[in-house]
Amino acid sequence: MMKTLIAGLFFLLCLSCAAARPRNGTLIVTVSPAEGGTTGGSGTYPGKTKVTIRAVPFTGWTFVRWQDGVTNAERTVTVPNGGTARYVASLVFVPSGNVALSAEPINGGTVSGAGSYPVGKAVDIRATPFQNWSFTRWQDNLTNNPRTITVPSGSILFTATFSTNTPPEPANTNGTVLLDWSLVTNAFKYIASWGVSSRSYTNSVLTNTASVRISGLATNLTYYFAVQSMASDGRYSPFSCEVWGRVGDTNACSP
Repeated sequence: MMKTLIAGLFFLLCLSCAAARPRNGTLIVTVSPAEGGTTGGSGTYPGKTKVTIRAVPFTGWTFVRWQDGVTNAERTVTVPNGGTARYVASLVFVPSGNVALSAEPINGGTVSGAGSYPVGKAVDIRATPFQNWSFTRWQDNLTNNPRTITVPSGSILFTATFSTNTPPEPANTNGTVLLDWSLVTNAFKYIASWGVSSRSYTNSVLTNTASVRISGLATNLTYYFAVQSMASDGRYSPFSCEVWGRVGDTNACSP
């Protein structure tokens, strides 16, 4: 009788041990709609462990919330002790617009704030003049700087105009050069820049053709010239190779 009772108690104790032992659980993490993004964290884990799950929206999509109301795209959850837990991330598509910026002239300063943003977002754009230059206005005649714009659908271009603070060149600078280059496919305009130091251009001119005649150059100085093409949305190409020489010289691109 005593042996039977001891065996029964041992059996009950073993059942208690089995009940307390963690069992594996499964996490299934998805997004809705499926084309809006991807997820991380799905898998089978020991029960009661902590696992990080995340929703990763594709470009143009924004995370909204999980089905249980949590609004953190990355969160930590507890694996069920046996069974399966499902987490669904809701995503929404937000159309984007492109903000392009340009400086006129290119050597007058820099502009910042360009990029692709959700339509309707308020974005700050800024014009920063170089030394001896001043910001004048934007192409729509507003002079706020920085200024806040509302991103439209499609693309929009803002051009910052700068003016020089340096005195005009002396009246005895009467040299003229003809600068020409190869046409660039789909170029909207060209910007020819020059100065008296290599790759340090202090003057520029905007032209619709692949050549420009530059006047007012001193005949006793060596000048350096380079060209950029500009697309219709305001994006600039890098500078071309550089040519240099004095008034009356003929030169081609340098390495």
